[in-house]
Amino acid sequence: MAAAAVAMPVQISSSTGLLAMLEEDEAELKSFALQKLNGCVADFWAEISESLPDIESLYEDEGFASRPLAALVASKVYFYLGELSDALSFALGARELFDVDEPSEYVETLLSKAIDEYCAGFVTRSEQQIKAEAGEPTEPENPIDKRLIELVERMIESSLSRSAHQSVMGIAIEARRLDMVERVLRLCDTSPGEGEHEASTSAMLGYAFTLATTTLSSRPFRKKLLSVMVSVYASMTTQDYIGLTRCLAHLNDAAAVVDIFNRLLEGTRDDLLMAFQVGFDLVENTTQAFLTSLPCTSSVRAQLRGNWRNKEELLRGARSMSPSAASRSTIKA
Repeated sequence: MAAAAVAMPVQISSSTGLLAMLEEDEAELKSFALQKLNGCVADFWAEISESLPDIESLYEDEGFASRPLAALVASKVYFYLGELSDALSFALGARELFDVDEPSEYVETLLSKAIDEYCAGFVTRSEQQIKAEAGEPTEPENPIDKRLIELVERMIESSLSRSAHQSVMGIAIEARRLDMVERVLRLCDTSPGEGEHEASTSAMLGYAFTLATTTLSSRPFRKKLLSVMVSVYASMTTQDYIGLTRCLAHLNDAAAVVDIFNRLLEGTRDDLLMAFQVGFDLVENTTQAFLTSLPCTSSVRAQLRGNWRNKEELLRGARSMSPSAASRSTIKA
């Protein structure tokens, strides 16, 4: 019976013995103690906090092989002490030992703080770039901690590997990372996610447009973001003319909108109906000032007369494409 007995894990009631091992001369014993302490910080963080100077000294010892482990233990202790800045600082020192996928309050809290600092750093960099482009004086650049960038982008890569594109898009826009915005937009077609806005590039473009027009306070950056979105729209196999013209309208690019109208009016019956759909959308969602800047009224009228003299048939087609258009009783040719 004794031979068949299953060994049960030993439950410790104090971390005192493990902390004493940190004062030993052998590095292997110190590493063993840190490994065990890392697994019981949640229970004995108050005791362990009294030995923080020893743990920090091990992290600062460049000859100690388990420096990242010492940093991880120190980070967790500072987290339970409520010192989040120190907790994040040591988490950065833990490198890959800080598991971005761990479902714990510790990891989620520090990731949130790391993302905030990451975004703040890139926003500052963006503001300096905007000033430089406008010919205004800039301030000396305050470099972003490379370890912070590595941590946040490790979390981003993990999210993208699970096709969790929406959360990454939020970070990309908040941090003003246009390269990341474009990457996420294109990934939604090649690796769609399960979320409402993750099923396709077109859906994510709509989400990005909402963020761009409702959450961004920087007009210069909003213009850059919309320009990236226009580039992605233009490269799509199946054109989303409504989304594209909305972006162009916010960029005040009347000439590009007119060019789209002209191409649609020279196309098939469905293209002509899409021109009406785009027109209805612009009337409902853009300013009167932009509408009056479109120098295409006479061209549109002429082509409508030449292609569709049966106004009732055209109205039925427009209604079939747009619920909002169905409420209109006339179309002035």
